[in-house]
Amino acid sequence: MKLSLNILEYWFRKQNFLTSSRIIEGQANLVSFQISSVPLSSNIGRICPASLLPDEADNHSSTAIVSGSEYLLIHNSTQEETLKIAFQAYEYYHSWESSLYQKITSTTSLQELLEMTAGIFNRPMSICNSRGWDYAMTGGEGPYIHPLREDFQTGSSNDDSTVTDRQTFLKQLDAVNPIVIYSAAHKCNVLVANIWLDGEQSGAILAYETEIPFSVCDHQIMTVFQNIITVYATIHKGILRSRSALSEYLIDILDQKPDRNYDISKILKYPNWKISDQYIILCAASRKPTDSIYLNRLCDELELSPYKPQTFIYDNTVVALINMKNSMGRDYLLSGIRQLISEDLFCWGISHEFYGIMQFADYYPQARHALQEAMDENLPGKTMRDTAIRFIREHTIQDPQLQTLLHPDVIFLINYDKQNHTLYANTLYWFLLYSCNYTDAANHLNLHRNTLIYRISRIEGLISANISDIAEREFLLLSFMLCREQPATEKY
Repeated sequence: MKLSLNILEYWFRKQNFLTSSRIIEGQANLVSFQISSVPLSSNIGRICPASLLPDEADNHSSTAIVSGSEYLLIHNSTQEETLKIAFQAYEYYHSWESSLYQKITSTTSLQELLEMTAGIFNRPMSICNSRGWDYAMTGGEGPYIHPLREDFQTGSSNDDSTVTDRQTFLKQLDAVNPIVIYSAAHKCNVLVANIWLDGEQSGAILAYETEIPFSVCDHQIMTVFQNIITVYATIHKGILRSRSALSEYLIDILDQKPDRNYDISKILKYPNWKISDQYIILCAASRKPTDSIYLNRLCDELELSPYKPQTFIYDNTVVALINMKNSMGRDYLLSGIRQLISEDLFCWGISHEFYGIMQFADYYPQARHALQEAMDENLPGKTMRDTAIRFIREHTIQDPQLQTLLHPDVIFLINYDKQNHTLYANTLYWFLLYSCNYTDAANHLNLHRNTLIYRISRIEGLISANISDIAEREFLLLSFMLCREQPATEKY
């Protein structure tokens, strides 16, 4: 890593040296140091007595580090001591840069790279992609690390340099080089460096200003880190195109990559999820040939939904891991998904619910299977419930022996309906399915409650089963579901 006089000044001050300087441009171009009384090449820091400099001829107590026409004065320090400390600085920053470059081709995560760098900046930091702030972040508390969603939506200002909306924030960062911008959402100045991927801005690195203002030194170090993360993003293209560190973890599970020593508890801390929570998986695919714009838009819409899923794109499919504690039950969730996902643009599939995020890989195929069935049947969406019921029914009704074991009253009622043009079998099925609740079953069948009561009494007179017996009710309902010939239905 090439050092500048600004970085060296910061380093010497950290070592409790008193310094002063004349730095105009502060280019980072120093790769070595040498004690010399004569000028050296531009990339070697010349260490000499300050009295050799025209502007410091009377200064006999300081040592100078000279780079071209610029210099840094180290007060009360010998040339030998200055040379030693300068090489320590070079070794420290060069070791940091080399370690990062060694890591980027391995299975290191962005979170690890960020943590290796946070000590260099000595500030809170994060890495965001094009949709959020929480891809990777250092520890700590405060609005500068965890900006609330409401802060982005309700803040307002006429100052162009003040940004409250997260999308606007990223869109304003057109400069390639690091810049400082005030973020009202984070309530502080933010040093930002863009991350470019295939010619497009795919994310940004952020360092948050706390008590000490940003300096030229921070800009130069950020430039180095920006270049490293850009290389990393180029090698691991799928990383920043997912939505967060949790997305990265889930993608690695699906890709069956080696364990990268994820701290899953730490990853789940930001969405406030727990490993043992109840989850469900949604997969959605675009009906359009050019699907990327639709998939990205759906990711954004899902992120803003009340159930706040963890959403990413995998294998040209939007995958959303939903924590059931963020929804008001399965029926409410399905209703919201049907309203949110346009059936003209997408098909979707949903897995069974499951406990424990570690089972994600086991239930993901269910969501994909349900999605494929929806696409094959040209339906807006299907759940694994739909798929499982059909699968079980198709395989069980083909078993001749099983058909002989069904409750005889089920066969009797189906045949009775055919001969007498009644709907007793269908009526009894829904009555049993609603746990013998007259009101709910009547509402489903569009019958008056008294009409249903009369029908059930007629059915009880025709069959031998005692409907008040819970074992009989269970046997009757199971037989209805497994019967090869389903009851006739009619919309009343």
